[in-house]
Parts: sequence; structure tokens; C-alpha cells
Amino acid sequence: MELPVAGYPISEESVMNWFQAQYHRMPTEAEVGAVMDAMARRDATPPLQPPVADPEGFETGPSAPPATRR
Repeated sequence: MELPVAGYPISEESVMNWFQAQYHRMPTEAEVGAVMDAMARRDATPPLQPPVADPEGFETGPSAPPATRR
């Protein structure tokens, strides 16, 4: 089953809109429920590997944007 991208809102209205755009027809209640259930399971599953920290850290040179200059 194809799902909306991770982080897509899990609501009946948003799933119906996504389904309609994806498949060019109105979804059944069962299809909306199945998509919402699969999205909730996917979002509840932690990633297999933790995110990797950048060993260089933040850029702190003179060319860095003002918010990251120290």
C-alpha cells in the first residue's frame, strides 16, 4: 500500500484529499481507515539507526550565517 510522505497529517480529511489526488477517485471508509492505520504504525516505529551527528559541528567561520556565528 502506498502512503503519503512521513509527517503528512493523519486526519480523515487530509487522507481523503491525498487519496483523491493519488488515485483520482473518492476512497471508501475502509481505505481511509487502512491508510490512516498504516501511517500511524509507520510514524510510531522508531528509525532503525539514530541520526548521525555532523562531526564538524556548526560552521563558525566568518562566512557562516549570523545565527550560527559564535
